[in-house]
Amino acid sequence: MTTATLQATLPVVVLIDDDLFGVQMLDELIQGVSAITKVCHTDPVEAIAWIDQHPPDVVITDYDMPGTNGIELIRHLRRRRATADVPILMITSIEDPAVRLAALDAGANDFITKPFEAPEVRARVRNMLALRAGQKSLQQRAETLTAQVAAAVKSITVREQETILRLARAAEYRDSDTGAHLRRIAEYTGVLARGLMLPPALQEAIYLAAPMHDVGKIGIPDYILRKPGLL
Repeated sequence: MTTATLQATLPVVVLIDDDLFGVQMLDELIQGVSAITKVCHTDPVEAIAWIDQHPPDVVITDYDMPGTNGIELIRHLRRRRATADVPILMITSIEDPAVRLAALDAGANDFITKPFEAPEVRARVRNMLALRAGQKSLQQRAETLTAQVAAAVKSITVREQETILRLARAAEYRDSDTGAHLRRIAEYTGVLARGLMLPPALQEAIYLAAPMHDVGKIGIPDYILRKPGLL
């Protein structure tokens, strides 16, 4: 097995074939496809272990290999989240249509039977690299949108909390006892919500809403709110 030095800025193509000559031929064949990092394996079990730790951009695998065949390898990669969408090309000398169908059913994106034309292999690998680039672009876009939505929600939440605080303070200006009362109620309800093991989001909502229970005092005339003696 030979392993190329990984370059984080380049797409990684993993070549798997138990025949050393076969994997070297593929290595040379796709040399001019584009700027890529190639990682070669002659042991499919070792290849799986390596891929589990270093999700590649494209996988090219043989079918008939000791330890585990190409279809089993594909199924393993498809079960893992990190490699569920990685483009996979199977290249084999076996012409049995059942093998082709099984490979495609397991999750292979493409299938080539030996002997093959070099330009065809390079074209298909190039297409797979383009597919992977598109997948990554969509994923990055989704992550960016998710971050933007989270930031917007956080901003709205901060504004809502500020509004509640301002209303509570407004009540405090009308009645010196109310401000401290509102703070105590907020803390009490927070403790009770945690004690009841309510969902965190609901705990936060209760804690923020509790100070609002006396905000109606803002609209009560002074001759009532500040009336000497009991109401």
